[in-house]
Amino acid sequence: MIDKSVAVIGLLFLVAVLVIGLQRLFDTRPQYWINREGIHCLRSSMGLIGWHEIRAAAIVHVHRQPFLCLYLESPDQILSRLPPLQRRLKQLNQGMGFGTLSLPLGSLEASPAEIAAYVTQYVPGPDVTG
Repeated sequence: MIDKSVAVIGLLFLVAVLVIGLQRLFDTRPQYWINREGIHCLRSSMGLIGWHEIRAAAIVHVHRQPFLCLYLESPDQILSRLPPLQRRLKQLNQGMGFGTLSLPLGSLEASPAEIAAYVTQYVPGPDVTG
């Protein structure tokens, strides 16, 4: 009886992961957008991260994929908006030196250089151009 319960729980978990994965794969909405107010994270519960909340930013390349790494003034305050698992993953990224938040730039229409030029209007820090 216990073996069937474990199998059913495992199957339900895999179906849930598959459904969420397919939703994200075919979701064409932007994950975030950047404007005069700050960075709006649409797919997470983080919401708006205002420019005043960002201490510095850097364009970092990992395996030839560009990321915008954000170093926040009060990381715990921003990360507290996330669910516990996402918060822990962001803390692991930060521990590896990628900033508090790392946003992928590879699928954006703007180039990393254009993003860096825009971000430097609002965020101080010498590393924003990467």
